[in-house]
Amino acid sequence: MIVKVASMFFSGETDVEIVRIPASALPEKTRWAGGETEEAECQALVAAENGPDSVVRMLPDGCMHLHLRRPLDYGTVENLGVLPVDEEGNHIFPDFPNHETSTEEVKVVRMDYDDSGHASALRLILAQYAEDPMGGGEALDPAVLEKLPAELAKIPHALSLLASVGGRPAGLMNCFMGFSTFCVKPLINIHDCAVLPVFRRRGVCVAMMQHLEVVAKERGCCKITLEVLEGNVPAKSAYKKCGFEGYELDPKNGNAQFWQKKL
Repeated sequence: MIVKVASMFFSGETDVEIVRIPASALPEKTRWAGGETEEAECQALVAAENGPDSVVRMLPDGCMHLHLRRPLDYGTVENLGVLPVDEEGNHIFPDFPNHETSTEEVKVVRMDYDDSGHASALRLILAQYAEDPMGGGEALDPAVLEKLPAELAKIPHALSLLASVGGRPAGLMNCFMGFSTFCVKPLINIHDCAVLPVFRRRGVCVAMMQHLEVVAKERGCCKITLEVLEGNVPAKSAYKKCGFEGYELDPKNGNAQFWQKKL
């Protein structure tokens, strides 16, 4: 059905994106409507003060139209990608895995910056992370991506983890060793933590965290630190599952804030 819709309305277009959103990610107040319901009626329902937060209109041909009172969190998107077009103008659809039934194992390894495969995975994941709204929403300079692995290799206290699913790059952590003056022990700070959209909600982040915790304990670290945007709800949820919490000394003084000054 998706292929049929693409051929009918977007034939030859080179910027068509495809996403998959699990039904569980829809707002709690969601109404499912039959195809006989008019588009205008669905729009009126979500616009009403006491109406549903979303309406899913199911058409007889299997197509579904989604009407929302407010945008969904970007983190609810499981798959995202621009569909390539073949020589005849037909869209080539990727083989997205079924998250509910997939049993492919998540593997995590220490990244070797001098390994060409690892370096390519680093560039791929970091580039997509930068273009994600939670990564800034802007593409990185290709020259920056090209030299990044070699520059990281020059830093003795740099540590990166690479996660894969079924042999395909899935997640990345770029970390740096630090030191706690209060504990007089080393610590590890997670500078980047990214999972490709197609592999989200499959335990990739948790697997990388577990691997990093083993490394941290082996190095005698007192803690692992990270920064997260207030609005990045999916990431905050994953970090809480791994035992992270907001940093504070005295509750009356509030949580610590991460500031910067660009040079």
